[in-house]
Amino acid sequence: MKADLIIKNGKVFQKDRPWEAASVAVADGKIIAVGGGVAGANAAGPRSAGLAWGGGGLLPGVMD
Repeated sequence: MKADLIIKNGKVFQKDRPWEAASVAVADGKIIAVGGGVAGANAAGPRSAGLAWGGGGLLPGVMD
């Protein structure tokens, strides 16, 4: 599955490693990859949109 959206250049809060990841890949409204630039690059497809977060913090949420 390829991402619809790649959010990069941010600080992503993770439960086990706060603020270490730099990118998040999202497909169909769900996070499919979190990590460095490689995680986002591997999840990117020809139709993936990119969003440069500018070093800001990102706190993924859980929605029921």
